[in-house]
Parts: sequence; C-alpha cells; structure tokens
Amino acid sequence: MDNEKMVVNKFQKNIVTKFREIIDAISLKFGDFSLFMAIPESRKKRYTFLLSAPWLDKSSPKEGILTLMSEMDKRLSKEQRRWISRITVISTLDPSVKAINKAFPVKNSTVNISNYQLFNVYIDNAIIFESNDQTK
Repeated sequence: MDNEKMVVNKFQKNIVTKFREIIDAISLKFGDFSLFMAIPESRKKRYTFLLSAPWLDKSSPKEGILTLMSEMDKRLSKEQRRWISRITVISTLDPSVKAINKAFPVKNSTVNISNYQLFNVYIDNAIIFESNDQTK
C-alpha cells in the first residue's frame, strides 16, 4: 500500500471515529437517524453530509443543521471542522432515502460504498454511518 492510500485510510478512520461520537450523542438526545451519510468531494479532504431522521422531519432543515453543527463544535477541532463542505437534510419519505435504506441497512456501524448509482446520480464513494427505515 502506498503512502497516499495509508494517509487517506488514516484520515477516513479519524472521520468515522469522530462522526460516530457525534451521531451517538445526537441520537441519545433526539432519536435515531434514518440516514447519515458522508460523500467525499473529489481529491479533497472535505465531505458533504446527508442526514435524514423522523425528528428532522418535524423541524426545519436549518434547526437540524444547527443541532448537528452544535455537536460538531463540541467534538471537532477547527481543523477537523474543515472536513465539512455541506450538510443536507432530506425527508425520511424521500425515495432516495428509502432506496439507500433498502440497499444498505446500517445500524451502529459504518459501510463504505463505491460505484453506486441512485436515480441517475452516480456515487463514486461514500461512508454510510446509519441507514434505517424509520417510517415503517
């Protein structure tokens, strides 16, 4: 394994550890996530985060993002907060959330996916932290 891959793997392991702490803390306060997924930007150490949860459906996207950012501020250094490119809140009823829940059920774990196409959107690489259909 070359040095670049080792650095990326170490970087990704650090992200997984930190965000697992954040997910656990938020879940204790508000409830489980239907989807918590990180999609890396190409060639950068920055991620777009996709969030979906019943408790997020009941609030505004802004409130959900502020809740996540509050936990991030408590648990991430200034340098680590630079990992975040964008945070998007998606309804638990959205067909894309349902499709990911069905294809990749994940609870209290992480799954790396690659080369996945969803509704004509190609996902080269992503980390799924939580994927559970909460609407059943």
